[in-house]
Amino acid sequence: MVAAGATHSYFGKDYLAEFAPGMKTVEDARYLRDAILSKFEIATDPQERAEWLTFVVIGAGPTGVELVGQIAELAHTVLPKDYRSVNTSEARIILLEGAGAVLPPFAKKLQDYTRRRLEKMGVEVRVNSLAVDMDHETIRARTRIWPPGCRPRRWRGCWPGPPVSRPTAPGGCRWSRTAPSRATPRCSPSATWSR
Repeated sequence: MVAAGATHSYFGKDYLAEFAPGMKTVEDARYLRDAILSKFEIATDPQERAEWLTFVVIGAGPTGVELVGQIAELAHTVLPKDYRSVNTSEARIILLEGAGAVLPPFAKKLQDYTRRRLEKMGVEVRVNSLAVDMDHETIRARTRIWPPGCRPRRWRGCWPGPPVSRPTAPGGCRWSRTAPSRATPRCSPSATWSR
């Protein structure tokens, strides 16, 4: 078995990645952490402060809820002690969800509790708000994050499996049986596809 991992899915609108990076890997998390902290550093100009300190997270699944909770905790609890020229509690944190509740697949009791808790932390929760398009002017925010949606990561090589179910895989892979319990792929170097 091969676990190639997951990557972002923008549900057919990959151009949205330019405006709202996703978070699936440790590298994504590091990038977002640095980006979020830098916004507090940059927000010294009172005229532009509102845009610098507006954080929009699209998708109120478990990752989106965790992200807005962390940003709210940073802005309202952790960072005020470290910043004298910027009032970090002015940060505006918005959570957008296309469904009618946060944590849509979970029980209603948990959904209600989570929404109340986030709002108490200063998060603006907007449900029934589907992100259908985006540009630099749509949401006046310097930080937009896209946590929803997973798709398999593209994998260079052949996808192992029994030769009976996939005798010829995309990319020119052919299977040959070397032992009764195992198949060995013979791949061309250019075989690249996602499952």
